[in-house]
Amino acid sequence: MESKERKIIARYGADMLRFVSRTVRCHEDAEELVQDTFVRAFRSLSQYDEGRASMRTWLTRIAYNEVMRYHAQENRRPRLVPLNEQQDQTPETPDDDHRRDALEQAIRRLPKDDRMLVSMRYADGLSIREIAFITGMKEQSLPVRMQRIREKLKLEIRKIRD
Repeated sequence: MESKERKIIARYGADMLRFVSRTVRCHEDAEELVQDTFVRAFRSLSQYDEGRASMRTWLTRIAYNEVMRYHAQENRRPRLVPLNEQQDQTPETPDDDHRRDALEQAIRRLPKDDRMLVSMRYADGLSIREIAFITGMKEQSLPVRMQRIREKLKLEIRKIRD
């Protein structure tokens, strides 16, 4: 492996593993998907255009496609890793704990595509432009889609609390 490839893996490997691990529960499968992501990326590195997307966004798009292929082939339902497994902080109050549980349950009830969008936007902090690039969706339609997802989450949280 060339030093350029090693630098890319060192810089973005952990980000890609976090991204993939949010929907692939089996750690070994997640690691394999990240490897597949880098193999695909290095095979098409000459096609990377830094004018269109950052390296992180480009790699995330490849990882997104790998995750979608994985779920389609294995007929597995993607699921976000519970927030309390991703964060080191403990809730300040029992009410925070209840809110977090309700949010996690509501997210699990979303369709797979919506869960992926929530993960990219809020867990990974990607911009609408980056998400559009990764998913192939129109940038103009994503804010409306995200608003609809937030509305679905509010409804689901109300159902959970009632």
